[in-house]
Amino acid sequence: MNERDPGALKSLIAGFFDRAAPTYDGVAGSYFSILGPRLVDRIELREGATIVDVACGKGATLIPCAERAGTEGTVLGVDVSFEMVRSARAHARKRGLSNVVVAVMDGERLALRKACADAVVCGFSLHFFPNPLEAAAEFARVLSPGGTIALSEWGATDDRWAWEDELVGSLLVKSVSSGSFDNHEALEGFLESAEVTDIEKGTESVTVHLADEDEWWTWKWSYSFRYMLEQLDADARDRFQADALEHVRTMRRADGIAITLHALMAVGRKSR
Repeated sequence: MNERDPGALKSLIAGFFDRAAPTYDGVAGSYFSILGPRLVDRIELREGATIVDVACGKGATLIPCAERAGTEGTVLGVDVSFEMVRSARAHARKRGLSNVVVAVMDGERLALRKACADAVVCGFSLHFFPNPLEAAAEFARVLSPGGTIALSEWGATDDRWAWEDELVGSLLVKSVSSGSFDNHEALEGFLESAEVTDIEKGTESVTVHLADEDEWWTWKWSYSFRYMLEQLDADARDRFQADALEHVRTMRRADGIAITLHALMAVGRKSR
């Protein structure tokens, strides 16, 4: 997968998110809307700031950034998916935020001038960049001296769900990226490539509550795991579903299924 043409990969990713947008983060509550503000809380944002949200999705970090920047600030959200862009625009409009601009744009080829941003944020998306080092170079280029880059990525789940990785491993390509970002060291390496220092790292957690194994399966289609499921042909997907649901049934308790997700966060600052 990683050896394929980056342009083709980006088209594939854009199409996936276009299809996923209507239900994305819409099952079992919106955990992105919890974790997005927690990432923004780690940034020192002044009113009037200019912020670029790369791979903004439906606006989980875009909205809190806009609220912090105030009416004198500007927040530009970019995403390769037209449907995600349209959804983010709608959410900003619903919140009455006039300082938000959202556009279809490649995070590895930002059509922005040098040193235009006081902060660049990227939530849970580095693993979708075919060439992360190119993204890091672009983040560095558009960031002004003294500015901040803030990242989040998914950490490991607890050992009770190790079977899922085993089932997935032989069937699916987990990432289109040439790098893995499921640990703080990888996030730190990305930030160093983006020419920032004073790196601070942390972890945030949120628990997803699901009624039963059927809701679990619906949930798997409502976020980026869908990308992996779409790679399977119908027979392989049916086999995966049957095996996975058998595991999930054994994990169900009287009050349903609880899954704790761990979000890795890292923030760095560019020297003045």
